[in-house]
Amino acid sequence: PRVTAPPLAEELLTLAVMFFLAFGLPTEWFSISNTEVTAQAEGGALAALFFGGLMMLVITRLNGNWRVMEKVVGREPLLAALIVFIVASTLWSARFGVTFRRSSALALTTLFGYYLATRYDVRKVMRMVAFVLATGLIIQIAFSLGVPQYGQAVDTRAGTGASWTGTFLQKNQLGRIAAFATIVFALTAREDRRRRTIWYSCAGMSIVVLLGSNSKTALVAAGLVTAMAIVFQAFRARRTLYGAVAITMVGGAAAGMAITATNLASIASYLGRDITLSGRTDLWEDLWTVAAERPILGAGWNAFWTGYFSPSHEIWVQNDWLPPHAHNGFFDYYLEIGLLGLTLFALLYARSAIRAARLIQVTPGVMGLWPLTMLSFALISMVTEQGMMGRTIYWAVLVMMIVQAGAHRSPKHMAQLEQKRRARFDAWQPQQ
Repeated sequence: PRVTAPPLAEELLTLAVMFFLAFGLPTEWFSISNTEVTAQAEGGALAALFFGGLMMLVITRLNGNWRVMEKVVGREPLLAALIVFIVASTLWSARFGVTFRRSSALALTTLFGYYLATRYDVRKVMRMVAFVLATGLIIQIAFSLGVPQYGQAVDTRAGTGASWTGTFLQKNQLGRIAAFATIVFALTAREDRRRRTIWYSCAGMSIVVLLGSNSKTALVAAGLVTAMAIVFQAFRARRTLYGAVAITMVGGAAAGMAITATNLASIASYLGRDITLSGRTDLWEDLWTVAAERPILGAGWNAFWTGYFSPSHEIWVQNDWLPPHAHNGFFDYYLEIGLLGLTLFALLYARSAIRAARLIQVTPGVMGLWPLTMLSFALISMVTEQGMMGRTIYWAVLVMMIVQAGAHRSPKHMAQLEQKRRARFDAWQPQQ
């Protein structure tokens, strides 16, 4: 239940926060740096101020909804525990300032995801996200074609020529948002039948951006998630749904890992990469040694990849292409929050996937399909590129989907809750 309906001004403010989470501030669009590490290490004071101010304005609109927020947070305690652990990693971080800023931004983004679940229904959020992505992709096309000195980049290692980067620093970032937008537009088109033509046109536009970015990993992710969604739809009314979901997710993750990590020359050649796929396999071999130095707690949230004076120093010395991350979300989490944090995340993901599979059975149409599709996109993205946790639109939407999946309990659990309610009611009745 929602105490009050969001007014127009609050909806516009929510759209502004979504746009910032997806595409950043306009002041960040004209950077010509070829690495993401500088921005990660230094941070942006203006971005932090703007983001924090907008977020607090949105959150204060909860007013009398704090009890609802408390219930929403209680739907998945593992999510709250994971965020608390990440914020606490500031205490043992190799880069205190970076971890403090980044973990605070993650906590605010998580709170924004809770806010979306409290103030809006899933259908409304889906359309708002689709609108933001459509607006942003138009800007990406204009930026890539209109100001190519900022909106395009040449990857000399891959030898693929100029690739679109749009307002981002790297082509894989643009490819990732385009792959995410393709999935969102396709689902929105199925849900919003009156504007189906518009949303399918937007899906076509996102595919153009995806191809322009020349991001093979994003293209693979979009294709795998689409195939997984088709399987979920086909098995949603069958008793074998849970088995189909498990096999599809494991198979999809294995396929993504094989495409990005295999040493088979045929697959590497098909993707336009060298036999070690841009040095990723060599990178992962080097990371195992460094990760063993802090296996339990990690180096601190976002504290590993912060330049030569950070735990990634030896990795940069051994890999002259200066990797900005591990190109694998699970590996990055292991480096930053250790086995404890990675275990918390794995448990959270597994339980959310089980609940999302149950949600497909009890909720017809796209509304039941969306949480599991978003969880699938998160999984494929993690094995092909990097994790979704951070100051991003992906994490805000994923938090809402985790909350949405946790809202529906199993029949056995519902029977237990009903039994407890009856017992409390009987105990409250005055003695005859």
